[in-house]
Amino acid sequence: MDPAFRPGAWLRKQDKARTDGKLTDQQTALLNALPRHAETVTG
Repeated sequence: MDPAFRPGAWLRKQDKARTDGKLTDQQTALLNALPRHAETVTG
């Protein structure tokens, strides 16, 4: 994992893009799956 990668900032950016309607359905679905995946990884 890239230590410079900050998921919080990235997710906020993606969330804004989703709110602005700039994301495709596939990207939205992927973002929706991310938190669940993170929970699985971190236990």
